[in-house]
Amino acid sequence: IPYKDRLEIIKSCKYVDDIVENAPLIITNQILDEFNADYVIAGKENEEYLKKYYNVSENRLHLISRTPDISTSILKSKIVQ
Repeated sequence: IPYKDRLEIIKSCKYVDDIVENAPLIITNQILDEFNADYVIAGKENEEYLKKYYNVSENRLHLISRTPDISTSILKSKIVQ
């Protein structure tokens, strides 16, 4: 699914007010407050990096797991076969 389409899908979720594209690499509680953001949502596969560089309260960082056996690489390999 193209990036812009994925953004629209996420924006259409009733629990999502907004998405901050190209956010700073290092996230702090102050940055979240500036954007009036409640949470940072990120992929769990980068957990060590995120815990190091996302200097936010633990209750404001939500890490999500990838869906098993779903990735761009897997999908591409199935198409190319």
